[in-house]
Amino acid sequence: MKKHLYFWLLLVGLGHIILGVLFVVIAKTPLITPYLENIHNLFYVKYDNANDQLLRTILKLFGATISSWGDVVLSDSTSLCETPRKFC
Repeated sequence: MKKHLYFWLLLVGLGHIILGVLFVVIAKTPLITPYLENIHNLFYVKYDNANDQLLRTILKLFGATISSWGDVVLSDSTSLCETPRKFC
């Protein structure tokens, strides 16, 4: 069970890093435009250039935050196996 938890934590950490980098990379491309249009419609915000640029900038900043969470999860999960109690 402990091995499964360890690998699950590694997967969560890597997933956060990949998702965070993906947000930063595609935030300025047209690939994310349908997603942003849905967010604007969901919160009843007028879809104009200023709001669009602001949301894209927030996604770039949030992507870096998500990626740093992945770093924390990976470092914590790998340090669990280095403790004297031998978690893994």
